[in-house]
Amino acid sequence: MASFSTTERLAAKLKKPKEIYNYSITDGKVSMDQSQLKYYYLPEETILKAPIDLTKGIENWTQPNEHDTHLDTLLESLSQHERETGAKVDAEIITWRGILTKIMTHPYDQYNESIVLNIVYFDGHFFVEEDWLSKQQGKKEPDEQMKKHIYSGYKFESVALLDKPWCESSREAIDSRFDHIPNGDQFVSVVRTQIGDSKVLIGGEVDCVFDPCAKGNSRYGELKTTREVHNAKDGENLERKMNRAWAQSFLLGVKHIVYGYRTGDHKLAAVDYFKTEDLPMYAGTSSTWSGTDEINFLNYALNQLKELPKEEDKLWRLVFDSANKKVNISEVEGQSFLLKEFVDWRKSM
Repeated sequence: MASFSTTERLAAKLKKPKEIYNYSITDGKVSMDQSQLKYYYLPEETILKAPIDLTKGIENWTQPNEHDTHLDTLLESLSQHERETGAKVDAEIITWRGILTKIMTHPYDQYNESIVLNIVYFDGHFFVEEDWLSKQQGKKEPDEQMKKHIYSGYKFESVALLDKPWCESSREAIDSRFDHIPNGDQFVSVVRTQIGDSKVLIGGEVDCVFDPCAKGNSRYGELKTTREVHNAKDGENLERKMNRAWAQSFLLGVKHIVYGYRTGDHKLAAVDYFKTEDLPMYAGTSSTWSGTDEINFLNYALNQLKELPKEEDKLWRLVFDSANKKVNISEVEGQSFLLKEFVDWRKSM
């Protein structure tokens, strides 16, 4: 079994992520449009006027069932994009933003989160997914309090977002968003970036347009919720959360992050706005995390990943071992997880 150390780093030069296309997921179906793109609208006076209950409607909400989707919607959309352009995407690694976020923040993970990845090589690319069965191990059914935490995050998005820009929205649409129950539909941005020598194609959900005057992925915003900060422990917890928020936004080129602060009974108390590029300085004095160090670790890990044999009939597994500060690499039994539609498309090119 091969392995590499999680203490190694490789200094990385970066290229700005550039959105090459986007798509929507409605009731689980992919459409190459912006039908699920939302627009941020939450004036301060709305919060001050009356407490916004982030649990409103929870009794009618069904948490989306998780299932193993592999890279399916990303590859379905990619095959449609390539049909339109007539050209194969220029990338060495294709994966979800969430997977790269986990790798990137691993050196500063305080909770020893399990990371088990499956990798296949096909037609010039390494495809990386998270192993579904490993991800489900140890998961517990959320209790009522945890369910409220989860729902409040979705609800914050509902009350802060409109289907159209404010200037194009009806009064009914603006007022009715407080009664909206989240349904799990998504808008996904697909960007191409370069981390060190690695050309990477990344797909990730985008919450909203924050700056309508900007273009491409620079206009997008990421929405987060967290409990109010009352003491040093709360502040440290927020710093750690900011690490994940920064990494997620950095990888997609999202420039704006909005934090909604909730009270103990899940009322929206306040909203704060951050530029993604400014978040690392909040951890600068406490050394809770380092953005530069995380980028350099991600660069090193991607270089190690690209050392895998370029054989299309192989399935590889990477297991991050926090206790021993290493990543174990092994070949495993199993079939390719790639979407058949995508494989057939590539073979026909």
